[in-house]
Amino acid sequence: MSKVNQVLFSILLASMVSCQQGSSQSDFNLDLERQPASGSLPGGWFAWGSDFKLTIDTVVKHSGRQSVRIEPSGTYQQGTFGCLATSFPAVYKGSQIELRAWMKMEDVSEGPIGLLLRIDGQSATLGFDNMQRKNITGTSDWVLYSVKLPNHPSAVKINIGGMLSGSGKLWVDDFEVLIDDVPLDKAEKNPVKIFEADTDHEFDNGSGISIPEPDRLMMTNDSVTHITVGRDKGDLNLTSATIPSGSVPSYPVRKDPAFSMITPDIGYLYLGSVRNADLKSIIQQLEGTRGLVIDLRCYPSEFVVFSLGSCLVEKTTPFVKFTAGSVMTPGLFTAGTTLSVPVNTRMRYKGRTVILVNESTISQAEYTTMALRVAPGAVVVGSQTAGADGNVSPFTLPGGIKTLITGIGVYYPDGGETQRTGIVPDVEVRPTAAGIRQERDEVLEKAIAIINGEVIVAAH
Repeated sequence: MSKVNQVLFSILLASMVSCQQGSSQSDFNLDLERQPASGSLPGGWFAWGSDFKLTIDTVVKHSGRQSVRIEPSGTYQQGTFGCLATSFPAVYKGSQIELRAWMKMEDVSEGPIGLLLRIDGQSATLGFDNMQRKNITGTSDWVLYSVKLPNHPSAVKINIGGMLSGSGKLWVDDFEVLIDDVPLDKAEKNPVKIFEADTDHEFDNGSGISIPEPDRLMMTNDSVTHITVGRDKGDLNLTSATIPSGSVPSYPVRKDPAFSMITPDIGYLYLGSVRNADLKSIIQQLEGTRGLVIDLRCYPSEFVVFSLGSCLVEKTTPFVKFTAGSVMTPGLFTAGTTLSVPVNTRMRYKGRTVILVNESTISQAEYTTMALRVAPGAVVVGSQTAGADGNVSPFTLPGGIKTLITGIGVYYPDGGETQRTGIVPDVEVRPTAAGIRQERDEVLEKAIAIINGEVIVAAH
């Protein structure tokens, strides 16, 4: 976490669909020919730098169907650069790593072009060369360039790329990586170490947390999946071909307004499309109303923990504390300072707050729920959340398999756990098949009943 009051959270992956098993040139799309269904760059490649645009060019290319063109977004700004980059695990035997690529340039000035080769260890850069010292500028047709670095026994990642750090245009195409002059697909790998591990039996009987989203339920390494759809007229059995996880589109943000009035006395705020800039107007519109329903069955579009939370509390109120591990003493975790929601004395909502959650309430959404829940009289309605509150710490397992864990502990001020437990609602309500057929939102209906006093609930 960079700043305590602006904690950056990311959704933890519910499952890893696949990992990189091979290591050929084509696996890493070094010829830039493989293009995903969506995206502006070749598959597996990304942009480094700022104030530069990277574009697929199907007219100017060294070979195949396309290359990538790099140029300033507008007028070149001193000190900026644009780089087409990718990375892969450093799992190869050998004393030297060489990167080759074809590059073509036009009117390059004020800063040179170069190939980038960077070798990273677990916590530091072990080798770096971007050819900037060669000061390559001007105009030229396609030229094969090369950069070499010593391999390192403690290396964990190899980063490669083509970059422009001045004005003009640069085209890059047909990258190649060699280990001791041997192409990547023929290079010998380091043997994979086998580690013994204790078996965790905590969830042998399930976690009690359901994850009904289709993109998670249907994850598989098989080429087909079998689905049974329960219907009144009898079950329907389907067989469907599967596609790579990277080809599955992300959930679109709901287009309906973030705020609306359910009744003249009850407001509704959907945090999946909320904007901090609109909160002042929303609180003003809520003045004198009986209650506010805050829907957190989503991932917040903006960080509203303190901006919204401060409008709901009567006084500065503690809501969370963290623990962090020690690099010097593995296994040692130290509790930090308890964080509080500050009070906004100029803009405060005094009605009752009901917060809607379910198993899709994850990470930042859970953290936001913790903060809003400390409002006087607040009630959480729905089902147990995902239990994945916290930051994200990536690491690589033996064999170059990348995965993620939460690197900090997230607790209530009294020490109660949230991770793997999730946020437990004050009132449990789950959608029913009958309600779905009738297009009813039974969780929202319960929230309205609580605000109207039809259901009596003790505040958390």
